[in-house]
Order: sequence, then C-alpha cells, then structure tokens
Amino acid sequence: EWGYEHPPISSKVTGEGIRASEPDTANVDPAFKAGWRFILAFISLTTITLMVAVDATALPVALPKMAQSLGGTSIEAFWSGTSFLLTSTVFQPIAGNFSQIFGRTPILWISLGLFGLGSILTAVANDFTLILAGRVIQGAGGGGIITLTEVIVTDLVPLRLRGQWFAWIASAWAVGSSIEI
Repeated sequence: EWGYEHPPISSKVTGEGIRASEPDTANVDPAFKAGWRFILAFISLTTITLMVAVDATALPVALPKMAQSLGGTSIEAFWSGTSFLLTSTVFQPIAGNFSQIFGRTPILWISLGLFGLGSILTAVANDFTLILAGRVIQGAGGGGIITLTEVIVTDLVPLRLRGQWFAWIASAWAVGSSIEI
C-alpha cells in the first residue's frame, strides 16, 4: 500500500503448524566484536555522560542556599542554574560539526577540558559572576561530551546493535539526572 514491504522475519514452522519467530541474526555485522578496548572506551563514555548529567541537575538544588550565602539575587541564581543547559544545547551541533572536521578524539578532549575548567571555576567561585562564567564554560564542554558520546558510539557500533549500547548511555543519564548530591 505504501510502496515498501518490510523484510520477512526469520521464522520456522513448528510441528503444530504455528509460526514461531526467531531472532534475525543474518543482518548482524559479523565483524563487530565488543573486545576489551571497546568495553573500556564505552565505560569511559558512559561515566562522563553520568558526570555531565549529575552536574546538569545538581546545582539547582543548592541555588537557594548559595544565593543566601553569597548575597546573590534570584535572577543571578536562576541564570547560574539555567546557563549550563542553555550553553550545552548551543554547543552540541558545534561540537558535532567540529568533530567531522578535526576528528572525534581532539574535540572530546577539548570538551572534557572545558567541562573540567568550568567545574573548577564554579567550585572556587565566591560570587555569582564567577559561578555564571564557570557554568557557561562547563555547559560548552558538557554539550560536546553529550554529542560526542553518541557520535562515537554511532561510529563504533553497527546499526542493528546500537539500541542495546545506547540503552546503557541513557541509563547513565537517567541515574545522573535523578540523584541529588
């Protein structure tokens, strides 16, 4: 009706004549093997995704106390909580495009460096101006980390198996965004 027929699902006929489906393993890339190097790289990517998720959601919980201690306004507190996610969103397509030009690894390292620098600036801040600057830098690095984690997994894992591997990354993001430190 739509001009496209789905490929047949591998199946067999049982003794009673009822069709029971089996997993279709014919289209799985036989060259893909999740060796120890892949597993270590994947654990690293999942860990930094967890780190970004925790950092994206941990500060807003502490903002009222921080505003009171540092003498900040509600607008400053609002923007220090929002700036991370806003900057992260802006830098995701930029990091993806730069990784096409310069390669995945250098852009991932730059993103990790920006995230670390922003974390340090935010941790040692004694006023909201420095907190805001740190969160913006941290968000730029976090956006690169989020994008490059997914791009690298897409590069390494065949299409048929990606869902299983992306589930681990999504689980790390879910755990990181739901815990409060």
